[in-house]
Amino acid sequence: MAMAQPKESGPFRVGGEVSRPEKISGESPDYTEMARKARISGVVIVEAVIDENGDVTETKVLKGLPMGLDQAAVEALETWKFRPATMDGRPVPVYYIVTLNFQLDAGLSFGPRFGQLMLDNPELGELVRGKSYEKALDWLANRPDSQEGRLARAYLLLGLGRIPEAWEVARALDDPEHVLLSSFSDATRDAAIEEEDVERRAEILDAGIQALTRAMELKKDDYWAISGKSWLLRERAKLAGGEEERKALIEEANRLTEQASRSRTKPWPPDGSPP
Repeated sequence: MAMAQPKESGPFRVGGEVSRPEKISGESPDYTEMARKARISGVVIVEAVIDENGDVTETKVLKGLPMGLDQAAVEALETWKFRPATMDGRPVPVYYIVTLNFQLDAGLSFGPRFGQLMLDNPELGELVRGKSYEKALDWLANRPDSQEGRLARAYLLLGLGRIPEAWEVARALDDPEHVLLSSFSDATRDAAIEEEDVERRAEILDAGIQALTRAMELKKDDYWAISGKSWLLRERAKLAGGEEERKALIEEANRLTEQASRSRTKPWPPDGSPP
């Protein structure tokens, strides 16, 4: 009688007969002081190997953030303890994708280029951290014109809720940060909710929709841009001049809602780009 061949020892991929590991303890990642000062936010995505004891034994950063946040994410993850994955009722090592979120408590969050500009210019950084956005705009106005300065101006205008102006600056940039374009989602929503004038509200929504359209061109399956644009389209439909226009806006919003749902359930691809 032939002997049964032992199954491969792994690590395995989660799915099918291989269950998902479950976190039971571990530290949250800490902001580095440099990243906090630069107001960098976002996610770090790490592929880890979780062994049959529930320990993290290997890590590989798939999508990172600058200024030490990659390392902070990995150091936190290495403290985590998991209930191990199982296959046929026995613990097995697995590859597991972990997303660690870095979000500041309040105020604007910026991409690495504006963050670096603030680090290089402490006076500007102090104004931004104090939410003195108007004074920060004045500071920029007294400096030589540059792409980095225009990028910073767009961020600051967003922080002030001046959405159409922010979009006019952003759309003229040679290389706008995707973080900037995605930031139009929440900023436009907040500004539109507060605006009582119908024409002004429509102008705000239109600018936000155009910015998120551009964000989706840069990253096709960006969940946050897709879902944000869907919400803005529904609000814009309430201000439509006729039934045909309203129907077209709602149909596009419905299509984006379905797209966002599909994007949200996709696994993170190997290059770490948004699903």
